[in-house]
Parts: sequence; structure tokens; C-alpha cells
Amino acid sequence: YLAERAGARVFADTEVTDLVPRRGGGYEVRTCRPGVRQRETRCFSADQVVFSAGVLGTVRLLAGLKERGRLPKLSNRLGELVRTNSESILGASASADSAADYSTGVAISSSIYPNEHTHVEGVRYPAGSNAMGLLATLLVDGGGRVPRQLRFAGEVLRHPVRFLKSLSVRKWSQRTVILLVMQSGDNSLNLRWRNRRGRVRLRSEQGTGAPNPTFIPEAVDAARKAAQIMGGDAFGSINEALLDVPVTAHILGGCVIGADAASGVIDGYQRVFGCPGLHVADGSAISANLGVNPSLTITAQTERAMSFWPNRGEPDKRPPLGAPYEATDPTFPNAPAVPVGAPAEMRRHPHRHGDSLTRTGNSERWFGITQAPPKAPCKFVNDARFPARRRAQPTRAAPGNEVRQLHSTNAQNADEMPFRQGTPALPVIACSSGYETAFSAVTGGLDSPLRIALGRVGPGMRLEVSRPCRWPSCRRLRNRSSTARPCHSQAC
Repeated sequence: YLAERAGARVFADTEVTDLVPRRGGGYEVRTCRPGVRQRETRCFSADQVVFSAGVLGTVRLLAGLKERGRLPKLSNRLGELVRTNSESILGASASADSAADYSTGVAISSSIYPNEHTHVEGVRYPAGSNAMGLLATLLVDGGGRVPRQLRFAGEVLRHPVRFLKSLSVRKWSQRTVILLVMQSGDNSLNLRWRNRRGRVRLRSEQGTGAPNPTFIPEAVDAARKAAQIMGGDAFGSINEALLDVPVTAHILGGCVIGADAASGVIDGYQRVFGCPGLHVADGSAISANLGVNPSLTITAQTERAMSFWPNRGEPDKRPPLGAPYEATDPTFPNAPAVPVGAPAEMRRHPHRHGDSLTRTGNSERWFGITQAPPKAPCKFVNDARFPARRRAQPTRAAPGNEVRQLHSTNAQNADEMPFRQGTPALPVIACSSGYETAFSAVTGGLDSPLRIALGRVGPGMRLEVSRPCRWPSCRRLRNRSSTARPCHSQAC
């Protein structure tokens, strides 16, 4: 959404098939529409190309380009140090006659740590999402001298009715809780490939470190305890029972960061060694088992890499590709995609020099910590209906008062910000700083003040809000009604 607002175009149903370097620099990206007999082809031309196809997609595409000679200087470390997050997927299902419905609610809302290296999350699927049940079967232990396949056969013979019931996925998501078990152990795989009829086929082999665990005792113990609480049966993955091979939901690595092409595929700025203009920004850049869901780590690492990109027409402060890594300050964007005043907007830190950036978690922190000092002192208003006349220090409004409407005829003049006639008197703080103006209305009956930040405002802007959401960790406004008439592209 934010990218499209900033001018980006998204081409759905498009698969990249080839990447051809241009003579003068940059690349020609060749694509097709997958899944149709007569494929529609299209070519794009770009100076910079970012690979974000996930581990399997990025590694497969880069491997194909290396095989065809498109990227001869690509590192030979491609496909190495692939991590499975040291995972195991199992869970528990209630009996078929149970009235409990485990499909409603947040997908992942809690987790436990049986020890410092193991993380267990309870996962629920929405009603109707029963395909995952096809991978579930009777839970059997691993390890020891007896092969796991023989133990599984013994469980089937001892509990034939339970095994037959496990084959049915009817209402599986409604009576099942999946346990996603992750560990931070140092184990890895290597992805190798073969070129068959012009297509790259990936296969895996054991990498450096300890072998990937096929049996996690803490996971089995958690599944059996969950089944006991739910009054049902524990289950494991069918590939673990028949092949003694674990399954992962979070494959990582394959294009890891290194000091040079001999130790990694990308540098500390996630630029591909030996291939100017190519970048990697997905899970394949993660180089370790995290032991947790990797989505936030991938996002943070990608945002960091993007923060060093120069603005158009400005010099690149990063060291040249292939040079030793040097810490540099991020580049403040000339046109940030996140609107001014929104949670997580990017701001210059007022207590640092240079272009150090701060991305905030909510508007209150933005207003109280990272807002640049205003050029003019703040004007405190006690009676919102007569802001130009009374200048007393603000007092906290009585519980129940709420902001009805805030409109402005001139945002740069704090004296011309009246509330609608008849609105309860509320303390208002108006701070003017250059082309940006921030307003803060403090309401009563809340654990913390409600802060409304408006940026790049001018004539014609009007904002109407109601009481904020009372969820403790939420700063969003409930029943928000905006009648803004933006005078700039990012007015509200």
C-alpha cells in the first residue's frame, strides 16, 4: 500500500525467468506469466534489482543465472549455510465429539521456552484450513537403536482405530492446535542444483555444524501434555515418522553476508558480490537459526539495508562494492513512504549529528522523544474555544471529554486553531516547527495522553477524531472519521 502510494507498480502473476546484464550497466529483467500454456513474456529494464523471492526462489533463480553464464562472478558460496530454524512441527487434536473450537482467535498468541535453546509456539488455523492435516499422523519418538519407521509401524498395529481417524481431516483446524518448535542450534544444510533441460533442480545435503535434529524431546513432551489437556491425541509429521526427516516452516540462508565473495554472497549492505546493482533482501540473507519466527528479523535487516541507499541524484556514502566494510550513517529519504505523523515514521534524531535515523513505534514516542526541537516555543492553551486569548498552563481534562474536531485555517499560526463551537474545553498544545506543525490534545480517563501528530499541513486541512482504542498496546483511534482535504501529497 505504501509503496504504491509512493509510485511503485506491482505486476501480479509475473515470474522472473532471466536476467541479462546491459552493456552500459544495469539489467534487463525477463519475465513470463506462469501457469499458462502460451506464456506471456515481458521485459523490464532496471539499474538496480532486488531479489526477494524467499530462500528457494532466490537461490534457484541465482543458480540458474550462474549456470547460464549471466553472472560469472557470483560467489561460489551460493546455497550454503541454509538454515531450517532447527524446527519441528507437531501438535494435538481434540476428539471428534469435542465441542471446543480452536480455530477462532489470533493465529499465534503465546509461547513457552522449555529451555534456553527451545521455543514452542501454539498456532491455530482458521476454520476450513484443513490441508495441513494431510501431513499429520501418529506421534512416535525418535532416537535410540530402534528405527523410527519400526516404531511407527508398532504404533499403527497397537492403535489401528486412532491411525484411521488421523487420516480424516474433517474439521481438523477446529479441533487442532499446532505446536511450532524452534531452536537456535548451530546446524545447517547446503543447497546444490542440477541443470535439467534448462531448469534448475535443487537438492539438499548436510552442511556445517551439528546435524539437523530429527527428534526434539521437548517438542514431543509439549505435544503430549497439550493432548492430555485437550482430551485428544498428539500427532507428528508424517515425513518424520516414515523418513526420519524434519520439516520446517521457516527456511533461511543461502545468500549469507560475508566479508568478501569467498565467505559470503552479499556484503554488509546486502549487495551481491561481483554483480553491481544486484541486492538480496529476504530470508536468504539470514545467516543463523533464530529460534523464533523470522519475519521481524527479515524486515529489520531489509529496512537497515534500504536505509543506506542514496536519494536520487545524491552520492552513495557506502564503500565501493568489494571494499572492506565500513560503518556509515543512514541516508534520510527526501520523500519517506510512511506518512508524516504516522506510527513508525522515520525522523532525524534531535540528539545526534548527521543523518542518524529513528523509526518510532507509536506517535507518543515520536512526539515526546524524536520530534525535532521547534523553532518557536510551544503555546499552551487552556480553553480550546478561545485559544487566541488565554495562555494558562494546561490542566488535565475531566474523564469523558474527547476531541470532537480540530481544523485549521493556517497551520503555521497556533492562534488560529479553534475547536468547533460547543466542544468541551480541552487543554491543547500547539508546536510549530518550520513547515511541520504538531498538535497534541490531552484527554482524561486514559493511562497516557492521546497525541495527534499532523505534518505538512496548511489551508484547508481538517481532522476529526474520537476516543482512542482502549486496547493497552494500541494507539490507533477507534471510529476514526477523517474529512481531511490534503494540501500536500502526505498531508495526513
